[in-house]
Amino acid sequence: MKTAELRKRLADLLTEQRSLMAGSDVLTEEQVTQYDELTEKIEAAQATLERAEALEAREAKLSESKRAVPAEEPTTELRGAPRPEAGARKDDPAEFRSLGEFLYTVARRPSDARLQDLYKSQENREQTFGTDAKGGFAIPDQFISTLMQVTPEEAVVLPRATVIPAGTPPDALVTMPVLNQTDDENMFGGVETAWIGEGDVKPATDFNLLEVELQPKELAAHIPMTDKLLRNWAAASTVAETQLRRALIGAQEAAFIGGSGSGRPQGFQHSSSGATIEVNRETADTVEYEDVVKMYESTFGTGLIWIGTRRVKGQLMRMTDGEGRLIWQPDARAGVAGTVLGIPFIEYHRGPQLGARGDLSLVDLSYYLIKQGSGPFVAFGYSGDDFVRNKQRIKIFTNVDGKPWLTAPLEHENGDEASPFVILDVPASS
Repeated sequence: MKTAELRKRLADLLTEQRSLMAGSDVLTEEQVTQYDELTEKIEAAQATLERAEALEAREAKLSESKRAVPAEEPTTELRGAPRPEAGARKDDPAEFRSLGEFLYTVARRPSDARLQDLYKSQENREQTFGTDAKGGFAIPDQFISTLMQVTPEEAVVLPRATVIPAGTPPDALVTMPVLNQTDDENMFGGVETAWIGEGDVKPATDFNLLEVELQPKELAAHIPMTDKLLRNWAAASTVAETQLRRALIGAQEAAFIGGSGSGRPQGFQHSSSGATIEVNRETADTVEYEDVVKMYESTFGTGLIWIGTRRVKGQLMRMTDGEGRLIWQPDARAGVAGTVLGIPFIEYHRGPQLGARGDLSLVDLSYYLIKQGSGPFVAFGYSGDDFVRNKQRIKIFTNVDGKPWLTAPLEHENGDEASPFVILDVPASS
């Protein structure tokens, strides 16, 4: 069908829909159904017209290039210059115009050609998650940066950790070497040093390494969404880019901090983390100056931050040193954290209650490893009476893992232990 015929078809549908609206101020239930059906036809006709126009534009451009460059003459293309990928559609108006349109298409038109093109570009997708509605659709690259954007204001660990990209295959096990800091080794993993005189024999040294394994684990977030909201692409985009994104970030942060490591990342506060030093507080249900000093004495790192809840922050803001001076130093600039002993304090509202183990942490998160995996992907389905209530459930899922980059605290030559992960525990007598 030519573009002129497609435009006429689209105009006829719009006229029919306008006539339906002109009949009365309030539509009957039957008219609402007709209106929604016309909306789907209009959207389909619009998408077909855009594809046809894009095809005509490509053909016209190809014809112009053939006339402009004789076949016998060499082109000015630089040898070795990158070529556009086959099937690239950067300027194609038939691409998804928003994340909301993509979600609507997945939910209502899973056979859409654009989704099929998307599948063909995901080489490893089918091997891990199945196909079509069974496994979900990979979210297009142009929307991932917005959906998965994380800022230091929204997250504590991820913006400050050492992040390993997904790679190929994205969910494969990754083994990272770490220094062996067990009792039989020194803080440099068993490396011994010696001053060598001229002509003396150089002694042999051993470099002992342990390993940290990371394998991305699936994390999913879902929310019910009405059919009417799905048809409103802009509103659907807002929901996905805010509520679902915040839920995924919140779940990841909780695991990076306190996760058990079983089916989820291992948090630096969890008891399974051998790298963490626990400092017993002086008095139950409070944080005192002596607690802060002992934590500072046990840590190392150049990017240290304090992490605690608002109640812990309140304790620190009222805390004084031995000379009666406040140790909290506020910062007048918006968005800049106050400091304790010159170290920024980051408020984390999901942390343990005041007085509980881990209510205050002193950490250098560059020593925390995060391995990104495949995703994010999106799928739709029904639960309970969703169908009769004209609702579907949107599910966004991704894969990630995380662990401290140490297996034990570092031991200095003088016997002192230090770690980039120090948390405040309950009193020793508790």
